[in-house]
Amino acid sequence: MPERNDVLFGVTPQLENYYVSFHARVTYYVVGQQVSVKEDIAEQALALALNAGSAPQANCTRFTSRLLRQLPGFEGIRQTWFPNKLSEDFASLPGVSYREYRENDADDKEVAARQIRTALEAKQ
Repeated sequence: MPERNDVLFGVTPQLENYYVSFHARVTYYVVGQQVSVKEDIAEQALALALNAGSAPQANCTRFTSRLLRQLPGFEGIRQTWFPNKLSEDFASLPGVSYREYRENDADDKEVAARQIRTALEAKQ
């Protein structure tokens, strides 16, 4: 997937599944939270994300929470360093869906990466 400043482009449902699968493994689970927004809010979020630039390591949640709190309807999101706190704030928004992704893959992400590459190559 093309990426610019931590923003991924061209994400299809299949690529999203691979991305989540790559990160979920026996030692880590992935939380997906989603809420529908109007198109102008989505465009504003995209512009803020592109203008923010890449987040330094260990700053993802801080950058994400700072961006979200600038959007209409998300003012209650507190800026934080901690993913669980951001997840709790996001969960309090009206209409949020929540899903946990758990897998039994080995702790080594390279194993998952090879499996995903093989699956993608088989579909070409």
